[in-house]
Amino acid sequence: LDELNLRLAWRFRHDHPSGLADQAPRAGNSSAADAAEEMAEPRVGAYSEEFLEKLIDEIVADWAEGRVKYDIRHWMANWAAMVSADKSSYLFRVFMSYTSDAIYKMLPGEADRVRSHMAGLRMDAAHIGRVGRRYWRRRARYACPDPATIVRGLYDVFLFFREMEDPERPGHRFFTSDADHIFLKEIAYVQQGYLSDPPGLNMYVRVGMSMRTGFIYFRSLRSTCALEAYHLHLRAAQHPCARGGSGPRLEMVRSNLFDFAWNIRAAVDANQMTDHGHFCPWLVDALDQVCKGWLDEGNDARPAALRGHRRTDTTIAPITVRGIDWEHLQRLKSLGARAMEPSVLRTEEEVQKVLAYPLLVVRGDAAGIARATGIVTTTKRLQQLARRIAVETRARQLLSLHGERALQARVRGTDGGRAPRQVADPPSLRPAPPDAPNGPLPLDHVRLLAEERGATIEEAGEGEEVDEGDSNGGFDVQDEGGG
Repeated sequence: LDELNLRLAWRFRHDHPSGLADQAPRAGNSSAADAAEEMAEPRVGAYSEEFLEKLIDEIVADWAEGRVKYDIRHWMANWAAMVSADKSSYLFRVFMSYTSDAIYKMLPGEADRVRSHMAGLRMDAAHIGRVGRRYWRRRARYACPDPATIVRGLYDVFLFFREMEDPERPGHRFFTSDADHIFLKEIAYVQQGYLSDPPGLNMYVRVGMSMRTGFIYFRSLRSTCALEAYHLHLRAAQHPCARGGSGPRLEMVRSNLFDFAWNIRAAVDANQMTDHGHFCPWLVDALDQVCKGWLDEGNDARPAALRGHRRTDTTIAPITVRGIDWEHLQRLKSLGARAMEPSVLRTEEEVQKVLAYPLLVVRGDAAGIARATGIVTTTKRLQQLARRIAVETRARQLLSLHGERALQARVRGTDGGRAPRQVADPPSLRPAPPDAPNGPLPLDHVRLLAEERGATIEEAGEGEEVDEGDSNGGFDVQDEGGG
């Protein structure tokens, strides 16, 4: 930071070679010091240590007594509103990564525990060094410390990026013009303790153990919005080996059964539809057609399912088809069409293969890349790859100039051993009693998948030993961490 300020001072003197002494003094004051004050040299980080202490002094004294929490994933989305750069850019991902590091502090000993697990899976040192950030987030345990610690970290991250330029748009700031206002608005939630874990509360329960390494898998108790569970159930309903190559039949099932049932349930909960006890409203429409002119509205013998029912006019031909249009798909197959999605060139393996032919990348020769590597892509994506590499190189240089290593040393650390670390089991593994009410199960009736086959909790993590992590080492944009 000092080197950067020195460079700014040199640039300032170069742009104003006459110096401050030649500046016209203001009325009523002829000192050169006042002229220097009015035309001060620019410096990175206009905020002061006194301002930071003021933010810490404004932390609510009884924050530990509060039980209302702010979902950190959505807080980070609002915090990111201060960034004017492209949300898919490398510098934005770095910014969100350090924001996450300022909030989540790894528990002491977790780094060694995860490394020992990877070594037990026969991963060499080079492979362990390439393991991506997401792998660590899903296996290590983290704590959200007291508000003072989070405020200091977020303040440090904010100042680091505050005066930085966007490498993709020379001459434009990385932050928006109202970044200071957004910073103060979001820091207020931190000062209330809405992002900190309740002191003394163990935020993790174990859900399984690897039989090969003895590594214990944990699940975080930090919850989020109920609608976010959609993707949890969607992933659980589809076998991992079926993703990406399952074809149109599974897509049809997902669209017409899973998505449609989810939407019907949401409409019922919003009191926009009658709860018929199933997800086939066209059956109710068919019953309405049978009763038309015979058991109309007002007739006591009219079926209860039709009372208050608002029928869909199925005589109108639909404009679109929900799910797969099988007739159109068969027509394409008869013409010899073959679905092949062009590569987006995001995985490290594909990028390295393509970069082995730099001239073809610069020219945007997609056909040449396909012949040389077998990777099907487009000219536009090759140009985007070349531009992305150039921008990331400038961003890395900019981060290094600002002192990124010093920021890492300040922000990335443990919680100091204050959070509980004992191994805790879920509240109960008992099956739900027969007289349990329908709907979401209460917390004390949680069941593990392993219990369905009579397995113990130690065996629940077995069968998922394809545990070698990703090799891109990238950042998660929405890196909420914790489980």
